Amino acid sequence: GTLLSARVSQTEEGAAGLAAVSYEVVQRVADVFSRVAADAAHATRGMLQAVGHDHCLILWNVLPKGASHVEHGLMAALMIREGFARHCGEAGLGGLTGAMG
Repeated sequence: GTLLSARVSQTEEGAAGLAAVSYEVVQRVADVFSRVAADAAHATRGMLQAVGHDHCLILWNVLPKGASHVEHGLMAALMIREGFARHCGEAGLGGLTGAMG
């Protein structure tokens, strides 16, 4: 199987930006990350095992067996990174990224 661990990561610029915004904006960032992660898991037929305000864990090839689980994991990582960056850029929080492992 394949496992993807993704989390919100802050550059120094991003940390300073978050310190200057309201709780509502931070909550919106958490909501966007969760939604992007869930959409990526669904689109790649992964199992969203855990999701929090700043992290998620997605699994492939655990129950529905398939040969392309590594490809699906890589596609999901790109979807999360690009989708989260796009939404943060639109919100003026360009110092936030998605870290994958």
